Amino acid sequence: MAITQGQVSISLSSKVSIGKSRTPLNATTDDQSYNTTLSMGSIGAGSGAFDQVYTDVRTLAGGASETLDLYGSLVNAFNETINFARIKSISVELLTTTLATSITVGNAASDPWTGPLGGTTPTVTIRNGGFFAVGCTDATGIGTVTNASADKLKILNNDGAVTATYRITIIGATT
Repeated sequence: MAITQGQVSISLSSKVSIGKSRTPLNATTDDQSYNTTLSMGSIGAGSGAFDQVYTDVRTLAGGASETLDLYGSLVNAFNETINFARIKSISVELLTTTLATSITVGNAASDPWTGPLGGTTPTVTIRNGGFFAVGCTDATGIGTVTNASADKLKILNNDGAVTATYRITIIGATT
């Protein structure tokens, strides 16, 4: 069953202030700011719409991996099975509460979901304290999910001895 009401707003904000001292004692500064928001408020599959959200904090033992099935194995906050057809947004963060050096997202052995990444075995490495996030609100989103042929997302703990804790959030539509 899909969500029947909801609203999503994802914001990215970046501000950089730098300076360089010159002789004699006057400074030159450069401030750059960037803000963007991805908003979806409609329920369904069209542009600006979503009907499923999956979010979890997960752990992987040292050197371990797991493969998330985007069609049929994840459950939402209402304990309902999710069958994503389109992914509108995904974010993965390696939490600083862990000592793991990095995780790799992508390159499932079978039926890989490549989403916004190119090629047949794409991956993204996320270092400790870092994150990867991508989203699009149009009807297609960042990638379609096809049951049993393009629906697996692999997460690998690159640290052989230390447990990795990561947060994943996936927003999408079931049709």
